[in-house]
Amino acid sequence: MVSAGLRHALVVSGIQAFDHLAPFSLADGEVLSWGANRRGQLGGTSISDVVRFTFNRLYGKPVCCSAGAQHSVVATDKGYVLVFGDLRYFHGPQAVDEPRAEGESRCLSFSRHLFGGRPVVQVASGWSHIVGRTDAGEVYTWGRADLGQLGRPTYPSVDSVGPRYDPTPGLVVFDDSENGRPVKIVDVAAGSEHSMALDENGRIWTWGWNEHGMCGILSVTDSDESGDHPLHGCLQRPTCVTFPSSNTYQSLRDPKAIAIGAGYGHSLAFVY
Repeated sequence: MVSAGLRHALVVSGIQAFDHLAPFSLADGEVLSWGANRRGQLGGTSISDVVRFTFNRLYGKPVCCSAGAQHSVVATDKGYVLVFGDLRYFHGPQAVDEPRAEGESRCLSFSRHLFGGRPVVQVASGWSHIVGRTDAGEVYTWGRADLGQLGRPTYPSVDSVGPRYDPTPGLVVFDDSENGRPVKIVDVAAGSEHSMALDENGRIWTWGWNEHGMCGILSVTDSDESGDHPLHGCLQRPTCVTFPSSNTYQSLRDPKAIAIGAGYGHSLAFVY
């Protein structure tokens, strides 16, 4: 698996498609990183070579990874999520500051009890927020929240002078009152400050920054600006994307998505 951040990249080994990494003599479940390392997002000190990220193997074997602007995320098969690099928006009372060798960047661990006792099987990183999907199809978010990118209520501290954020993973609720059934998510993605989710029925959900319409809402003024702490031009909670009725989509009856993706300020989906 490979993930690209703003100026760095991560790879979790064990995927046959990456045979060109054979010269590094990788075992399954190793993490490699390269690129910029100003905030320690590579996990080590080198910026001229590929870095092998090391951590306590009691946490299990890495199964997925994600690179943010200046942070990196790795989830393991024992249900732990490890975050290293720029930790300003992720360090809170539930995060464990891991012992590290001299020269290694600081690393936080989040145990599975923070995710409803379920293992996280997919992670996506925005500029400075994280989206995690569990094997039960639930979504948890944490990190910076000033543009609604967490998709759940957060409240700024009265003495806070920085951006609003929540360093503790929290459950995102998908309101499907029309069907009256829980929503199971099968894929997640994150742009710089917006987030996406794909449910098992092929519906796309979006939330967060919508200045350029990347949440699938044509007008910024249609975004959610209600509540005690309105976020103008943003979606504070997941909203199901609807496709416009036009000649362009006449060939798609009851369109369903099978894949989603997000860039800095845009979103995309494969729909049939």
